[in-house]
Amino acid sequence: MPRTFPVVLRVAPLKRGALRGAAVHQQRTHAAPMPNVEPARTRLNRVLWGSGDVVKDVESVLATVPLAHPDSSVCCEMVLSADDDYFESICPGWRDGATSKKLEAWISSNVQWLKQYHGLASATLHMDEGSPHIHAMVVPIAEYEQGFRRGSKTVRKVNYNRIFGDTAQIICEARRNGNSELTKLGRLQTAYGEAMSPCGLTRGVKNSRANHRSVREHQILVNTPVITPRIPAVPVIQRTVGDSLKSSVGIDTEADKAVAAAEREIKKYRGDLNKYQRQLAAKAKEYDTMKDQNESMRDKLVDKDKSIRALTEELALTREQIGRLRQYPLHDVAKALSYELPPAGEGGKPRWKNAIDMVKEVGGFDYKQAVAWLYHEFGAEATKEIASNTAIQVAERSVDSIADGNTPRPYTRQEYAIVQELGKQLVTLDASSYRITMMHEHDSPTYNLGKGKGDGGAERLYSAKELLELVPRLNNENWRRGYNVFITPVDTARHYVLIDDLTDGSLAAMKGEAYRPNVLQRTSVASMQAVFILPRSEVDRGVGNAFFKDLNALYGDKDIRGFVHPFRAVGFRNLKDKHHDAETDRYPTVRLLECLTGVCTRALAACKAIAEATAALVAADPASGGRAGDVRTGRVRAALALPDVALDDALARRAARFYAWCGDRYSDTDWSRADWMLLQRLGNEGVPAEQIAAAIRATSPGLTARHPDVSRYIDDTVASWTGRRAP
Repeated sequence: MPRTFPVVLRVAPLKRGALRGAAVHQQRTHAAPMPNVEPARTRLNRVLWGSGDVVKDVESVLATVPLAHPDSSVCCEMVLSADDDYFESICPGWRDGATSKKLEAWISSNVQWLKQYHGLASATLHMDEGSPHIHAMVVPIAEYEQGFRRGSKTVRKVNYNRIFGDTAQIICEARRNGNSELTKLGRLQTAYGEAMSPCGLTRGVKNSRANHRSVREHQILVNTPVITPRIPAVPVIQRTVGDSLKSSVGIDTEADKAVAAAEREIKKYRGDLNKYQRQLAAKAKEYDTMKDQNESMRDKLVDKDKSIRALTEELALTREQIGRLRQYPLHDVAKALSYELPPAGEGGKPRWKNAIDMVKEVGGFDYKQAVAWLYHEFGAEATKEIASNTAIQVAERSVDSIADGNTPRPYTRQEYAIVQELGKQLVTLDASSYRITMMHEHDSPTYNLGKGKGDGGAERLYSAKELLELVPRLNNENWRRGYNVFITPVDTARHYVLIDDLTDGSLAAMKGEAYRPNVLQRTSVASMQAVFILPRSEVDRGVGNAFFKDLNALYGDKDIRGFVHPFRAVGFRNLKDKHHDAETDRYPTVRLLECLTGVCTRALAACKAIAEATAALVAADPASGGRAGDVRTGRVRAALALPDVALDDALARRAARFYAWCGDRYSDTDWSRADWMLLQRLGNEGVPAEQIAAAIRATSPGLTARHPDVSRYIDDTVASWTGRRAP
């Protein structure tokens, strides 16, 4: 009796806001590759229904039917598949792009079953994951009687619960009776299993108590520590005669309070003990589930291992034997099948390359059934030769396909992780091209990957897509040859300013000055790199260079040179000797911490201040030549410091009242925040910056204790509002 396999059907409601996320997955428009998707096989995916634009297809259906409720689910996403072994049995070479009549019949049967829903908007076949499956988007259109104040009428609306949902009462009754057929989704599973029975599939286990749990949920459940509740120490309470008299007249004594406290502790302990027992039971159940799954997986692996060993033995043939097998007469097999071979195709050859393929198609068999038929018709030796010949031809076709360039080298799991993180870094940098520099810590020379590889021997720069495609090669250089991987963004519209060797303390100080880098990455346990992106249209190279030197002098590497500077590509190891962990024999991996788009307004204000201060200094000293690189932080701050002015009495009284109000309103007042609130109020009213600075200096509570350098703090705070100070 042929083996039957269980169907897989998952149903989930989607609201309008979740449509685009589902479309990104179905249309494979992710910004970076997904670990469970093999890009080399994405070309095998197909659009079975709709235009290929999932959001557009769903919206076109929604435009014709009103919603039952404005906030209701607008769509149902179905995932239709089967057991992994099913696809191996009906089409063993599906991963290599092969197809079969049974696989096409499975696809066609699914589409026919989905057509029962008038709201079917799209259906997409995915062949680039662990097993073939179909994503279908169904708009749940229901016709039903709706009551109104003066009667009722039949309406046609989008209503998920009418098609797929049940009331809480029905769900509880189904669970209580152990009968999933009482629910719409239970009956849907049965209907789908019956519809797919001609394909050799059947409904899954009815009334199963198993719940789908993601890997993340399993990890949390298993790894969360179970804390043994502490037995409370209940003291011995002795009552005096006086205590008894007081209690008799309703007066609470210390003994009464101690008894009440002990009872509370005991009650809490009982609750903690019950929770502890539930957690232990849940962990035990999870371990049992994983044990059953592991044993099942182990049995499958043993079966596959036996098949591989058997196939290896079958393939142990000489060249003469292989040559004989290629000439095996298909006419004899066709005659045994009572089948007349059709006219030969191009080159005078039949369209089947081997006897097993012909027997499978003509006889309507799967692989095992075809082998059994050949055994009974031609004997054991002939069947082994035919099977060996088939395996050899399949392997040759696969190798030829790879050699023709149709199958690119797949990424390993580690390379996928690098592509994902590096993709985020490149998307944020958004440069038109990149220079790739490989630096060795020891004797091997540094080299530029694209040097001399461009047109006419010029340097070749790489796009973000090309850089991601180079990840396997770069990872090999990093792990096997000991090279560090650096990139330098090259773009005509942007400057990329690197702040190197940041520590946790200097990063906090930099962020305290309102600097927000576009890219922040940790290069070792104690060191980070930050990158600011500045528009060339607003910041010229000289000003950007001064900003680069000043910020590194304040927070980063004081000895860094070169405005255009390479920095580390994320995902690869930092192979500096000083970062080697001798205990674990490991090097740190460069990790992405933050990615922000846009331009840091604080950095722009600092560059503007540098430009203005440079112009002012050049005007005072024309011999300086106007080089922004000559302007240092100290000189810029001195040039822009707010002058001391006489404070207006009315403004001083107003500021004092404001600080008093803050103290009354907030129990734990942040006075620096209060300074900023006062600055905003007065600044919006047009009060001059010099007067605001004088008001803060005269009335802000505890200013000297909070900020040793009061003048710098006031200048910085006011400059953050007016954009007048350099970094």
